[in-house]
Amino acid sequence: KDPAITGHLSGQWLRAFARDQGLDLERSLAYGSTEADATLLSAIGRPCAVRPDRGLRTIARDLDWPVVEA
Repeated sequence: KDPAITGHLSGQWLRAFARDQGLDLERSLAYGSTEADATLLSAIGRPCAVRPDRGLRTIARDLDWPVVEA
């Protein structure tokens, strides 16, 4: 079983995975709800914060990411 990839490594891992698989991250969507998801979301072209915690809400607001509260 693969280990969980979190924090600063998540964005780096995602970019390498996308490159290896031929994926276009600029056209990709990702959702997150905690500040720990911010690094991963920042590697995606279309990030979205869903019912975010305070930290992610602040980051989403600063970076003009969509925020879904429902």
